[in-house]
Amino acid sequence: MASSSSLSMPVALRGLAIASIVIHHAYGNHSKGWIAVTLGLSGGMAFLLLLTGFNFARFSLEGGRPDVVREALWSFAKAMIIPSVAMVLVWGPFVGIDWRDLLLITNWYPHPGTAMFPVEFSGMIVQMCLMFWLLTWIPGFDRFWKRPLLASFLLFATGVLLVRYFPRPDLVNRLPWLYLWDFSLGLLVFFTLRVENQRLKQLLKPVLLICVCVAAYIAEGNRMPLYWLVIGLTLFLYVERIVLPYWLAHFIKMLSQATFTIFFTHWPLIVLVKRIIPHQPMLTWILSLSGSLLIWAVIKAGLQAWEFQRKQNANPWSSQSLTGSSAESMQSRPAYHTEMA
Repeated sequence: MASSSSLSMPVALRGLAIASIVIHHAYGNHSKGWIAVTLGLSGGMAFLLLLTGFNFARFSLEGGRPDVVREALWSFAKAMIIPSVAMVLVWGPFVGIDWRDLLLITNWYPHPGTAMFPVEFSGMIVQMCLMFWLLTWIPGFDRFWKRPLLASFLLFATGVLLVRYFPRPDLVNRLPWLYLWDFSLGLLVFFTLRVENQRLKQLLKPVLLICVCVAAYIAEGNRMPLYWLVIGLTLFLYVERIVLPYWLAHFIKMLSQATFTIFFTHWPLIVLVKRIIPHQPMLTWILSLSGSLLIWAVIKAGLQAWEFQRKQNANPWSSQSLTGSSAESMQSRPAYHTEMA
């Protein structure tokens, strides 16, 4: 067995970002919670949203065709709505179901139960999808994205000014326009890396980092975790792969693959662990993260079994139904399916 393994930097950063989110929530109001804040661990969510914008530009925004963008936004919104409602229905009987949770509007109209199950963030993302969907109906949308680098920069600058002049600290700033800067920063990063002129690309990278620092200054630190944005973005821009001990690389890759499941399941597990073992934030982090990984493994195994059964029922004598996939299909599968899964 190899003693070391390499990971692509986006995969490594995504795994570390979701781990930092869980540890930040595990510490919460604990007396040592300042450690998580000081280390910038609270910025993991911002970096995940940046990666979301990056992947959205990568798979859906090139060319700027409004119909393609709308379809991608609807798919993304569904991916947030279905598990959010499912978690409310599962978790709700223990803490009380509120209609605002089911409608995903607790970021606008919070209630005491929100602290137990923070659906306001997933609701905010769905509302952001709606905001972008409305933008696609503006005449000239496709022409606007013919110059994607300029378009994404204008969106990012607009988002920064919205944070500066229209903050809502009473709602923890979890409103869709107050995260526009974060999502559009991911767009800006993608189109920066797509510049064909290598000299220009290398010049734009430090300019992009300077823009982030200037944006944080303009926004006066509102919802802009500078540690994650500067350090994480620097690694993202300049380092393609990282070599780690095999066990650590495997663990971080697993975290990266399970990011979506961890995002939706870690909070109820944290609440449960804190009730059973109070005042143990590190143990809370370990147990809640382990529980989320277990849920992900069970879901993954169930989906694989369902897919195998579906193929077998479709053609019980095919080699694909017996093996789960053919060698040809595995070879033809795009690399991003394994890197970004």
